[in-house]
Amino acid sequence: MPRFIEGEPYILKNFSSDRGYLFVGMKYVISIYENTTVYNKLGAKLVVTIPEMCNELEYRSDDFWECYIRFFTGTIWHPVGTCRMGTDINNYSGKTT
Repeated sequence: MPRFIEGEPYILKNFSSDRGYLFVGMKYVISIYENTTVYNKLGAKLVVTIPEMCNELEYRSDDFWECYIRFFTGTIWHPVGTCRMGTDINNYSGKTT
């Protein structure tokens, strides 16, 4: 007899499982960008679009980067499961699968 689970599925993507790595990585990439010869020669500035929910946080603090990452992080992964879909009858052959 099949069991049915009520409610929405919970998909754990494991984003932000370790804050330290996210901040180290973010700061490292920014430091590479800001410390290039061309960047400095041109007087370029890093433009960061600040989400409204992060406005109250100190710019470039760990709390700011956590808010920023949580706002902008997404996935192209298409989560799927192993639950069976459809009927027990194979529509093409009429046989039970």
